[in-house]
Amino acid sequence: MLMLRFLLKLSALFAALSVLAIGIIRAQPYDDGGLRDFLFNSPGCEDIPDDEPCFVGIRPGVTTMEETRTILSTYPLIRDLECSNRSRTVGHLSCTWFWIERLDSTLSPRVRNLVVIDDNVVSSLRIHTRTSLSAFWLILGTPDYTRLEGIVDESTIAFQFYATFLAYKLVMDVGDICPTSTLWGLPTTLTFGTQFSDFLTEEHESPNDLFC
Repeated sequence: MLMLRFLLKLSALFAALSVLAIGIIRAQPYDDGGLRDFLFNSPGCEDIPDDEPCFVGIRPGVTTMEETRTILSTYPLIRDLECSNRSRTVGHLSCTWFWIERLDSTLSPRVRNLVVIDDNVVSSLRIHTRTSLSAFWLILGTPDYTRLEGIVDESTIAFQFYATFLAYKLVMDVGDICPTSTLWGLPTTLTFGTQFSDFLTEEHESPNDLFC
């Protein structure tokens, strides 16, 4: 009987310690590795509210064409900048560029990024990263809209997943070719902008709905 009481007390102690340890872990702030600053406080955007899209000083709906040219042409991590008119109408421009390779960078150096300018003002900014969908999801929380698309071309099945966050005027997307096991670990592309009509659907699909 004494041994049973001792074992019960010992079990209760271990249970209490486990609950305490879990509470301490949950109380610790999530270490995002600087991703929140990457999203909302990149150079030139430190004083801009989180709900106003901004990246490296370029603000969709605010930054003009000339200001955009100046920022992109002088930003130290940009290479191979190319700008061209999108139509015969003055004030419609698109610029693409690569990021300079850096091992510690969140930015992907392998894919061209894009800024679109309409009526002399930036309308959208598309940035390719090396960071996984899951890492950004932990910071931003549940999106307002999601969409999973499949493209079948003879022997190839490709897919694209979109997650829209209206509060931040931000769309995340990832894509790949089947077979793949999960969307969560794929590198994410970010689109900062003000026009989201193409992404607002009644469907609320999850990355776990992948059909590969």
